[in-house]
Amino acid sequence: MNLKLDETQLRELAWRRPLTEAELARLEEVLQVNPGTREEWLADARLSEALRQLPQQPGPSNLAARVLAEIDRDRPARSPSQKSPWLLARWQRWAGGATALLLLSGGFWWQQHAQRLAAQQTKALTTFARSTEATQLPSAEALENFEVILRIHPEPLADMELLALGEKLAAMPSHP
Repeated sequence: MNLKLDETQLRELAWRRPLTEAELARLEEVLQVNPGTREEWLADARLSEALRQLPQQPGPSNLAARVLAEIDRDRPARSPSQKSPWLLARWQRWAGGATALLLLSGGFWWQQHAQRLAAQQTKALTTFARSTEATQLPSAEALENFEVILRIHPEPLADMELLALGEKLAAMPSHP
């Protein structure tokens, strides 16, 4: 038995049958956490016990027929002019078939469109992957001699004039 029942599950079980010892122990745990519901639980338990003591009355054998008759009695009667003629019934079947055909063709079109879109996306991703393939990295030996290479080429690698111009432009006040 699952002893992790919450208050709602215990209440529903108590409506249907008396609780087992394990369920009663779980109920006590739940009521200790939320003591304000104890009175409600007691009233519910007394009502459930009273209902269990009532004699069981079988439903009438013609219950379904009586319910259907009551439904028919509440439904307004249709005059002969209001009843759907044969042509209207045929039109409704034709309209249903046309609707089904439209839905199927729309679904087929959407599937084809999705396949074309997926093919285009795959092609674009393949092109992007090819264009961004990493070139071969320099060997570890070349990186070991990086300081030597920098000493051989003493000029700065960046365009210092361009960087200075960028700093001047950034310092200028922006125009409204």
